Amino acid sequence: MQTIKHAAQAVTSPANLIEPRCSKYLHMHTTNPSSQNSTEAVCACDNGCARLYECDGYWQKSVADRWDIIKRNYLCKCCLKKHRAPCKETRVCGKDGCTVKHHPSLHNSAGKGRHEANFSHSTATDENILLRYVPVELQAVGKTIRTVAFLDEGASVSLIEHSLVDELELEGTNRPLCLKWTGGQHCTERDSKQVSVNIVGISSGAQTFEASNVRTVKSLGLPSQRVKMDRLRTKYQHLASIPLAPYASVPPRILIGMNNYHLTVPLKTIEGKTNEPVATKTRLGWVVSGCDSSSTSNNSNILAFHRAHICDCAEIETKIDQALKGSFALEEPTCKGGINTLSNDEERASVLLRKHTSLQGERYVTGLLWRYDDVKLPNNRAMALKRLECLERRMAKDEHLREMMDRVLKDHVEKGYIRKLSNEEHKFKHPRKWYLPIFPVFNPNKPNKVRVVWDAAATVNGISLNSMLLTGPDLLSPLPTVLSRFREYRVAIAADIQEMYHQVMIKEEDLISQRFLWRTDRSQVEPDEYVMLRMTFGSACSPTSAQFVKNVNADRFAARYPLAVECIKRHHYVDDMLASIESVTEATKLAQDVKFIHSQGGFKLHNWMSNYGQVLDGVGSSNSREKDMNLDPTACTQKVLGMWCNANEDTFQFKVPLKDVDVLQGIVIPTKRQVLSTLMTIYDPLGLIAGFLLFLKVLLQEVWRSGIGWDDQIPNSLQDKWKEWLTSPICNLSRFRDVTARPSA
Repeated sequence: MQTIKHAAQAVTSPANLIEPRCSKYLHMHTTNPSSQNSTEAVCACDNGCARLYECDGYWQKSVADRWDIIKRNYLCKCCLKKHRAPCKETRVCGKDGCTVKHHPSLHNSAGKGRHEANFSHSTATDENILLRYVPVELQAVGKTIRTVAFLDEGASVSLIEHSLVDELELEGTNRPLCLKWTGGQHCTERDSKQVSVNIVGISSGAQTFEASNVRTVKSLGLPSQRVKMDRLRTKYQHLASIPLAPYASVPPRILIGMNNYHLTVPLKTIEGKTNEPVATKTRLGWVVSGCDSSSTSNNSNILAFHRAHICDCAEIETKIDQALKGSFALEEPTCKGGINTLSNDEERASVLLRKHTSLQGERYVTGLLWRYDDVKLPNNRAMALKRLECLERRMAKDEHLREMMDRVLKDHVEKGYIRKLSNEEHKFKHPRKWYLPIFPVFNPNKPNKVRVVWDAAATVNGISLNSMLLTGPDLLSPLPTVLSRFREYRVAIAADIQEMYHQVMIKEEDLISQRFLWRTDRSQVEPDEYVMLRMTFGSACSPTSAQFVKNVNADRFAARYPLAVECIKRHHYVDDMLASIESVTEATKLAQDVKFIHSQGGFKLHNWMSNYGQVLDGVGSSNSREKDMNLDPTACTQKVLGMWCNANEDTFQFKVPLKDVDVLQGIVIPTKRQVLSTLMTIYDPLGLIAGFLLFLKVLLQEVWRSGIGWDDQIPNSLQDKWKEWLTSPICNLSRFRDVTARPSA
């Protein structure tokens, strides 16, 4: 099998309903309890055609109906016959370049959501299983459709077929969906929508309920099942009084998962003996499920697994909503009185930093800040492999992303940041062995540059690498203080440390927890294993460790360069240096001294900026003309720690990208996403225009409380407030891109 999808397509339902089987093998083709070499023809019409592919009725049916015939009659999807032995047909489909092994008549020319790629697979068993199917009615806009629902307590998401939504004429929000289910299989539904539908049981007087947050899929691919209650009542005494109506042998078109558990929760249960069916009363009616040796259901002799879950990579919007909710909490004041004491965790982190940080050659080496001395981590290689496969599916659709990832990782190898492990190192066992999933991060201002992040927050059994690490004490200087000092004196200087985190090495004992997987060659079956030798983006302890190393290196030169050391410890924010001084001569010397001190710890300053070209010449900046903040009067603003600084006017400016001009002009009603985007593009860490932004923050809170989707327009009740904000003097569109504020002295 080349891919998981091909494997899923190759698994079909085992056969026959009449004679029970005791085998427990996984079949790749349909089976027949008769002679191994026998074949049996099936006709799609009543004319008794000798071969299915010669039947006119078969060819007149849609591709989906042909697949139903294949599955209902347990035929081989390659030769369209019923047989026991492995199929001798080796040819692939071939239509439209399809390389899947199925008969050409089963090819879906649309290429999306092939019927064979369903959400189940099966193994043979000696028991007949009744799944939790219940007949229901779905209601919407005056339409009522009767169907069968599958109550799946093992699924975290509710699903409904596209065709059923179209029949009900339901409207929903487009939300592409990535699903994972039993066996680690994945499926992407790019055309999925999120809908809500009214659902009711078929018994008289049944109450109507709403199934919310239901996602649409092309096909559920669930097996059909017939329950003959008269036979069950006769055989099982405990079912004699159950008011369950029989229903047609049709596959379910809606799956109700745990996100609508109020519909599936057992309200009453009636049990018989062991291995007898169980009757459960739900809000949608009675359900009979479990073992039934006399069942005539079409899914006899199979035990089906339908465990659909939203893939981790598709939970971004949920995480965004949670982050937005957290942002509404009041921020703790940064200026506090009293003595700043360290917590027990911060004290332990400080001890570990002092103990394990040392200068080795031209670079510093430090260790991970373990929460405990005897940390043991679970085996997470399977999780890391799934995350890699998820990233590879994304790169398969975006060749440019693949090229950038390959280029970045190759560059890391050449710089000595990462190293490929040998086969012997693969087998090395250690209680702290951990694999870090990787993912790309983009800066909108640098579309052709990608940063690779090692996801230390990825969990297995509720444990992540970050959960076992300490964040350490906050060693950063307050951002407002750094920005204010930046324009305190006449000459401004700015620079940043190139790849700061990657300049600090991790000690040998902790490298076992910084492994990751990558396929350099796309044809590889098993990925290569690499180890990250340096500090990573993503680890909880990296920010504190990087600042500690920077400060320790500076302290070595406190006697020789006191002003430069003060600049490094007080006038740096993360990897950015922002300082100001009164004269050009003093500024040039300060810049040279800071550059020298950083170089002694393996750090390199680049991207120099100043409002005086002499300072740039003094530090040997190769790109001085591009970064000079005062040489080109028409382009005199530069971005500094997220804010725009105009050196000519000595002001901070605020710019908003005009990608949503119609929204900012009031022509188009904004969505929840657009309101948030507008607010977040105005970065004001100094609070210079806090009063202006407060109105919009309050409005966003009200939009969020309304419960609308991210791409839904804001409610009518809030549109007047949005227009009021747009008409405020400071929000006039002619000035909106360049709102100026002068920091007080």
